[in-house]
Amino acid sequence: MAIQKLYVDLFPDYWRTSGAKIVIVKIRGEAFALHGVSKKVIAHSKDHTIVFREAINKADVGDTIVVNGEFEIETVEVNKPVKIVINGIIKHKTGLNPLFRITASGVRFKGGKLDGNAQLVDQSHHSLYNCAFHIRGSETNMIDNIVIEGVEITNFEGHTIIVEYAKNVSIVNCHIHDTGKQNYGMDGVAIHYGNNIRITNTVFENIRSPDNYGGGVEILASTDFPNKVEDVVIEKCYFNNIGEFAVGISFLTNTPYEDYPKGVRIVNNTIINSKFGIYIRAGREIYIGYNRIVKTDEEGIMIREWVRSFTVESNFIKAGKKGIYVVGIKDNISGDEEERGIIVGNEIFKCAEEGIRVEYIERVKVIGNVVNNNKIGIHLYGWQYYTDVQNNIVQKNSVDGIKVENVGYSIITGNIIVDNGGYGINVLSHHNLIIKNNVVRNNSSGSITGTDTTDIVRDNKT
Repeated sequence: MAIQKLYVDLFPDYWRTSGAKIVIVKIRGEAFALHGVSKKVIAHSKDHTIVFREAINKADVGDTIVVNGEFEIETVEVNKPVKIVINGIIKHKTGLNPLFRITASGVRFKGGKLDGNAQLVDQSHHSLYNCAFHIRGSETNMIDNIVIEGVEITNFEGHTIIVEYAKNVSIVNCHIHDTGKQNYGMDGVAIHYGNNIRITNTVFENIRSPDNYGGGVEILASTDFPNKVEDVVIEKCYFNNIGEFAVGISFLTNTPYEDYPKGVRIVNNTIINSKFGIYIRAGREIYIGYNRIVKTDEEGIMIREWVRSFTVESNFIKAGKKGIYVVGIKDNISGDEEERGIIVGNEIFKCAEEGIRVEYIERVKVIGNVVNNNKIGIHLYGWQYYTDVQNNIVQKNSVDGIKVENVGYSIITGNIIVDNGGYGINVLSHHNLIIKNNVVRNNSSGSITGTDTTDIVRDNKT
């Protein structure tokens, strides 16, 4: 009774108003779990992990477990639908394995700070599963309706949050920072298998290993692991100082698994100080829109290899080398006219190489972009076909406005190409190219130049 009275004396207002079924507190170093209605002590121990596990064991479905204070625990499995509210700090006692392993549907975490104690992990125990949350069902029993809200997560040595075999997962209003600093290529959120996953209003900062790897959000697609990821939204997040990419889709040693991931939307995010802004190597129905990407070491947006269809729309990019770079996916397109890439309405400034480079790909439309103050505005390169370059404003680039090499059955029309340091349009080689109805003026080296251009240039204003 003394412990219960002491608790009530310490937290009188909270006790009356919380409505919590189980409350975990620390008194003189010892953790106590108390039933919030009967005020009965469920468990108490100097080993905080025991108390947490017993609190979950004694909780009923739908109960809330409220954690007040600072605790050190090892892995705790959350295997029933409960809500855990953290008012304080939970530290990983060893830094090894997940802090929380979620294996049931209907689990919600809210608030607090999780510290992974990564400095406790030596080189021989590096693992991507040294994480804050491992959300994992199975291929035959995907867990459902998981919410991680308002949690600060720092100092973990593996991925911070891992999603495997789960659907309807929401990660919202979190702050993930200063993590993945020891191990190669760890991510803030790693998605391996799941659908309907929402990551919104979350800050990712300082996720960078000593060899400059690590990602903000990574979706893995590979036949090494049947990664069927579908319907992912990454929206209104802030990424700063990320080692490799803010958002990426990658795969391991083999080709991706069928057409997955599918239906990924990356919208309204701010990305600063990363190697790549957005780096996509596989997927279908990929939408990248309304993001602000500045100060990248490499490309602002990179799309390559096994991407089947994509739209890049209305992004603001002030990147390192290339603003938007699409390369090497021609052989992976089946021939369906609906399977294509669209680059539309983007603003791209001050890239060291090209504003937009499209290379070895079929049926891409480059429409209505503003491409200013780069080295080359738009560069079409490398045996690509059926590319439409329409209604872009290309100006004040230090070399050519539009450069064309080895392009066939394509059209450049309706563009305004002015005040560039080289040619307005420089055609080095082509097959069945049409250049018509463009405004090409005040370019330092001339308007339109190249071999075999006599019959392809029509009705331009120079």
